[in-house]
Amino acid sequence: SPDSLVAFYRETIAFRKAHPVLTYGHFSPILKAHRQIIGYIREDETERLLILINLTGKKATAQLPTYNGKNALCLYHTH
Repeated sequence: SPDSLVAFYRETIAFRKAHPVLTYGHFSPILKAHRQIIGYIREDETERLLILINLTGKKATAQLPTYNGKNALCLYHTH
């Protein structure tokens, strides 16, 4: 099933392999005081990714810094 946990892990692993910045890029935390969301930017000379992880089962909102990445992709969402 495309909505299964196994499918999610496969997609996540494929995304990580396709974007070496997630392993080797510079890590910059954002939203440090947010109680529901972990947020950070991973970047290198060629790519910049904004990562947001909602740690709860509820909708969450956050005031984000200006993000100048090329693309936006929601890999997985529950709300």
